[in-house]
Parts: sequence; C-alpha cells; structure tokens
Amino acid sequence: WSEAQSYCREKHTDLATQYCREHHTDLVSIKSASENEEIVKKAQGKTFWIGLFNEPWKWSHQGENYTFHNWNYWEPNNWRGGDNCVAMSKTGEWFDIGCNRWISFCCEVLSSRLSYTGNLMTHGSRTTTVYNKTVQ
Repeated sequence: WSEAQSYCREKHTDLATQYCREHHTDLVSIKSASENEEIVKKAQGKTFWIGLFNEPWKWSHQGENYTFHNWNYWEPNNWRGGDNCVAMSKTGEWFDIGCNRWISFCCEVLSSRLSYTGNLMTHGSRTTTVYNKTVQ
C-alpha cells in the first residue's frame, strides 16, 4: 500500500484528491465562516481532509492563496515535519497534518445541476459531499 500511495503522490496526487477530481471537482475549499459552519454540520462529528495544502497554503483546485482560515490554536505548526495537508476537526478548526493519514475527506462540485444522495450540503451553486471513506 505505501508503495502504491507513494507512486500516486509522486506521479499524480493523493487518493482522496484523485477521487474527488474524478467524481466531483476537488477536495472542498472553504471561503467563509458560514461555509465552514455548514460543512461542520454535514460532517456529523467526523474529522476530514479539506483542500488546503503545502506552505504557503493554497487550495488544491485553484492553486491560489487562501483568504479565510479557521486554524486551531497553535496551528499550523508542522509538528511532525512534513505536515503538508490540512484537515478540519469535528468542531470546525483546521490543523496541518501529514498527507499520509487515513481520515475521511470532503469533495465539492461547482454545479447546481448535479444531485447526489448521502452526506450532501448545497451552498449556492456549490454542492459539498463528506465521504466516510478513508482512502487518503
């Protein structure tokens, strides 16, 4: 598994990002406090990946620097070294974490024409899905 994951990361991207890009748009990007709160509600107490990565922090599908943030106290801290990805806690605070951790992830779709069942949130023309899968 670790060899396959390393190959994906070197040649492509991590599996959660790859899944979101193949089936939706990308990992979720969060642009405001209200979006952050809505996503926390849909996550139903789960910790999950969001689309923020690397230093300087950028959203995965836009490649632009972020403006809104909700870092937990003392974050980002790169505590273990190599904490190049970001997850959201069950209470909505963000923390940097190694990209090889196995946790749930959240995808978004930028279209109002698509509909899905399961853990969905519609915010304007954005649909956000929180997956319980741990394919990171």
